[in-house]
Amino acid sequence: MPVSRRRKPRRRAQRQARRPPENLSQQLPQPAAPRSNLPAAGGVPASSHELEAIGPWLETMIEVDAAERAGDAADALRLMAARPLDPDGRPFWRACRIERLAQVVMFGPDLPAWAVSRWLVAQTHDDLGTPRDRRRRRAEAIAVEALGGLDAWSGWGQSPMSQSPMSRSSTGRQDARCRLVDHDWVYRQVYTYELGGLSRFLRGYAAPELVARADHIHDWARAPMCGLRLVERHPGSTTWERVDTRERIVTANFGSAALVAHGQHALGRLVPVEGGVMLEGTPLVVPEAVAEQVATDPGSWIRAIADARHEIETGGFETGLANDVRGSVWRLMLLDHSSPLPGSAELDSHLARRALE
Repeated sequence: MPVSRRRKPRRRAQRQARRPPENLSQQLPQPAAPRSNLPAAGGVPASSHELEAIGPWLETMIEVDAAERAGDAADALRLMAARPLDPDGRPFWRACRIERLAQVVMFGPDLPAWAVSRWLVAQTHDDLGTPRDRRRRRAEAIAVEALGGLDAWSGWGQSPMSQSPMSRSSTGRQDARCRLVDHDWVYRQVYTYELGGLSRFLRGYAAPELVARADHIHDWARAPMCGLRLVERHPGSTTWERVDTRERIVTANFGSAALVAHGQHALGRLVPVEGGVMLEGTPLVVPEAVAEQVATDPGSWIRAIADARHEIETGGFETGLANDVRGSVWRLMLLDHSSPLPGSAELDSHLARRALE
């Protein structure tokens, strides 16, 4: 009878929470472009010289990841502030990750359990994995195929690969891949849920103490895709209708429907939280026929998007924590002069109401 070998338990460093200096997140430059001079997800440098050149940045990335997995957002921000720029002098850390960690620090012990769940989902998406982990490569291949190829991917509303010869170089394609991995809705869903990325992260990487603070996170990992229709939106709540059952579901308004018009259809995952359900992230606006197909067969959502790819915008998404309002929406609120802006003391609440209405 074969004898199975027991896994050695992981050693988890015990980290002491450090109080960050005031406005720590503001000390970090905001990146204007994706990183392209570091290995792609699951990849390796082309030479030992490259590995030596980027070694300090890789070490810092590992340390930041370890701090975040342990639930120490303050320590992660401290490490990021110590190495804010990449080897070429450009901002190294993504703005959405800085904002996420700053929110965790701001909420402190009052961070809701559902937000901890979202934090774990975001960490799953950011985790680069190892060269032996094929999930990343497979998720990328599935997303690229569904979207009609890397050159056809819409990204931020325009092709990441222009017609110039320079953009079609290896560097240009690497930039396009980084944007797809960082911001494409299809890629995120495939890796996190369809290929088991979240379950893997919870099982082998996240600190048990952090997982214990989350809200039904293991159920999130098994949540199916569903077709939805936006019924109405108020500053405090959003009402969706499930296309399959016509059941109306009221969720707290975190800005998930900020870019969805009344009556429009969308795809998303409804996940359980204490006292009800919520969307695990920003839904994807789709034609009615796509939502109907997914309602009939949730497992067909990738094919449904592929068949209607020219009618769907999958790029530009960011993994939110306390809200799902994109940065572009906040900027539009500032530029909208239809109503006067209040003083600085009331500006935050004014923008929040405008974005969620």
